[in-house]
Amino acid sequence: VAQRKVSLGILLTLFSILWTGLLLFVVIPHFQGGNAYYYIGGAKHSQYYDYLGNSLAEVATTILTRPDIVGQHLLIPDKISAILWLLVPLGLLPLAGIEVAALAIPTLSYTLLSDLNWMYVFGSHHYSPVFSFVFMAVVLGAERCVRWLCRASLLRPFGAPRDLVMARAIVGGFLLGASVVAFSFSY
Repeated sequence: VAQRKVSLGILLTLFSILWTGLLLFVVIPHFQGGNAYYYIGGAKHSQYYDYLGNSLAEVATTILTRPDIVGQHLLIPDKISAILWLLVPLGLLPLAGIEVAALAIPTLSYTLLSDLNWMYVFGSHHYSPVFSFVFMAVVLGAERCVRWLCRASLLRPFGAPRDLVMARAIVGGFLLGASVVAFSFSY
């Protein structure tokens, strides 16, 4: 909309939907050797999303009509901890840049909806695509916070970035550091 190329955006969106459908329903099943998608009912021991159903249609139906089942699998301590590890060390700044952080929702969805511990535990490679969006949201969120604090006369305009970086380094060092003063330190 900013560059007024709406038709190009619509065309790209339609192509992306068609390409995703082709990959999920034709290409992947072809190379899988059957009609099933590997991660959803396609393999004997898949266990990725078994509680959601045995086909993409069943998975979509369960997600839309059974939020209680989805909630039981999402609201567990390890998954809540993963989200906190993603946000708290960054000073919750991604929440101030939420429109950019929201771009990570699809990746977080397939990661956190899985029942396999190695897939959703924080530090898993499945979070890699999320980090790009979260760190861009940090930049946007920090800029917004600095602007708000300067407007409210709570922060000096020229010291603001330095102060935020220092505060983030202190909090991050305490939460994630390896020194004796760190929260997670063990002998």
